[in-house]
Amino acid sequence: MSVKDFVAHVSGISDLEADNLFRSQTATLSYKGMLTADIVLQLEHFEQSFGQFLSEISLRHRPSLSTKYRISDYISPSTLRAFTDAGVNLKLQRRYRSDYASFFSNELIAT
Repeated sequence: MSVKDFVAHVSGISDLEADNLFRSQTATLSYKGMLTADIVLQLEHFEQSFGQFLSEISLRHRPSLSTKYRISDYISPSTLRAFTDAGVNLKLQRRYRSDYASFFSNELIAT
């Protein structure tokens, strides 16, 4: 399935009908409209998020990161490029509007 076909399919599924893998993170992390997580970290910025996590849990000893998370180790460059398509981005922003509003306040949110 192409990225465009995948996004078209996922964008047509509501959170109530979606498998947990495709449900919005806002829906997954909320109960009765209230966020249940104490901290939400972004895998896209792993090193920064890991530092924030350690800071939040007040660890005095900072373990060294022996491995670096690189998205390119898991996803091909052509697949990553496919997600830069304006139409794909617009569908994702519409489908996951609540996630963008809750977790990506600096990002453009499509209407």
